[in-house]
Amino acid sequence: MALDTWFDNIRGRSYQDIISNPEALRSLLQLASVLLLNGGNPSLCESCIRDYYQKIIANFETLKTNYMDNKRTNIPAWKGIKYVKGAFYNSDTITDLQAINALKNGYLSEFDFDKLPEGYNEQEQATIEKTTEEEIETQTKKPGRKKIK
Repeated sequence: MALDTWFDNIRGRSYQDIISNPEALRSLLQLASVLLLNGGNPSLCESCIRDYYQKIIANFETLKTNYMDNKRTNIPAWKGIKYVKGAFYNSDTITDLQAINALKNGYLSEFDFDKLPEGYNEQEQATIEKTTEEEIETQTKKPGRKKIK
């Protein structure tokens, strides 16, 4: 995995060593882009690079876990930023969890995606199966008879 390789390039190195080594600096900036900036371009000023270094060294495992939890398999049909019902959705950074929630709440539709997020069809299928089971159960129940006194 690229994250581990990039982290190995900066682990155990001082900040000054990373700044002077182009390969280590590239690894640090790639990690900052992926883990801290949601795919955005990192700033190249010295204080920002130092901040990226400190955050990544101190919290790498947590950042990596969060990144892996926010996997992205969906492919939006729009490009750029989309504003829907008080929320912004970026086609480059929308995670599967965000997409599933937006689809369930009706903020986005299936037509907004070239490829739906993993897990969306499974949740929808489970809802359909549950509804079908309930309908079958209500149809097979015999109406209760009232006792007449």
